[in-house]
Amino acid sequence: MIRKGWSYKEDRRLLKLAGSGKTLEQIAKAMDRTPDSIRNRSIRLGVSIRSKAVAVWVYVNTSKQVDDPEHLKVFANQDAAETWFAENDPEGVAFEYEVLA
Repeated sequence: MIRKGWSYKEDRRLLKLAGSGKTLEQIAKAMDRTPDSIRNRSIRLGVSIRSKAVAVWVYVNTSKQVDDPEHLKVFANQDAAETWFAENDPEGVAFEYEVLA
């Protein structure tokens, strides 16, 4: 495998993209590099890049007290939330929240 060197201009672009909040995957695509290449170069440059954003779905049962275990439910994905709602609260709503990994 042939490794492509990094230019000063590419280093500056990587720093700019990382500072803009782009994910590792977005930066790799924008720079036509592999995610591993971007990760390794960012480590050498001392810059942190967030990984792919992960979303969870949160449901709040307002009829329950805050200290009640049934007050809040967190689902790993929309399908899990919809399955739970179908069985437990057909009119319930969950909101998507981004979690930075």
